[in-house]
Amino acid sequence: MHPMRGMTAMAVSALLLNLSGCLIESGDEKASEETRKTFAREGQESPPTFLMAPVSVALREPDGFSANVVQIFSPAFGMPPVSGEILGRQGRLIFQPWSALPDNMGSKVPAGMIFLWDTALQQGFVLSEDLQAYAPISPPALITNVVPCVQNPPSRNVNGHPCRQVAELVVMDDGSISTVTEWRAQDLAGFPVRLSAIIRGRQLTVDFSDIRLDSAPQDLFATPAGFTEYATAGAMMDELIHRELNLNAQKAPMIIVESDLSSDNFLDRGRRANDRTRDDQRDHDGGRTRGSR
Repeated sequence: MHPMRGMTAMAVSALLLNLSGCLIESGDEKASEETRKTFAREGQESPPTFLMAPVSVALREPDGFSANVVQIFSPAFGMPPVSGEILGRQGRLIFQPWSALPDNMGSKVPAGMIFLWDTALQQGFVLSEDLQAYAPISPPALITNVVPCVQNPPSRNVNGHPCRQVAELVVMDDGSISTVTEWRAQDLAGFPVRLSAIIRGRQLTVDFSDIRLDSAPQDLFATPAGFTEYATAGAMMDELIHRELNLNAQKAPMIIVESDLSSDNFLDRGRRANDRTRDDQRDHDGGRTRGSR
């Protein structure tokens, strides 16, 4: 076991929230605990593209940071934007995506998965706090070489910061080559507030906001002590979905519907009431007859 392990996924999530300064992005609206609950869905175990794509080389250098991040593909082809919170320290990253609440107000809460990624080793894990488990994740292709190609002087503001544009050629082991463009903020020690690259024929743009140059504890970037390891992320997600379905089935209220064939159904109760009325009427008539005699 790693000597520094011991930080739980809940602690990771809490630190992300403290560093970002908010839990729910909905103005003054406050969601209940039940509303905040997000349920596991197939595909949530897959890391965002930017975490393992060529653009991740830009996140190797910052010593320590926290930020909000948004990933957008253009054209989207049905792929929605991915947003969340990210921590980084010397090339080791933690990302927790946000999940939209069904309140039509744009509210978001942390989703159930947390991703750990090491940009140097090019490997990582996906954590499930609900399942108290983790599984390994790997990229579709490995980065084999990075060649700086362009360094332009400060040209324009990006995301509210004066930036210097830098471009790099990133070579992958599958033979593909991508040009990664960074906009490094001069007022943030060169932190890349925007990244872009062409990934599989589409433009990938990654924007960072609410950036803080601080360092999270080293043990935060290791898999939590006491968590169960699964062989694959898919196997972990299958188990999580299975458990949630069973739990929801146990919580479902039992509804008892009276059947017309029941010995105590509405029609039978009506018949018994009519029988009692007739019996009372016969007793009354019989008493009146005996009294007249």
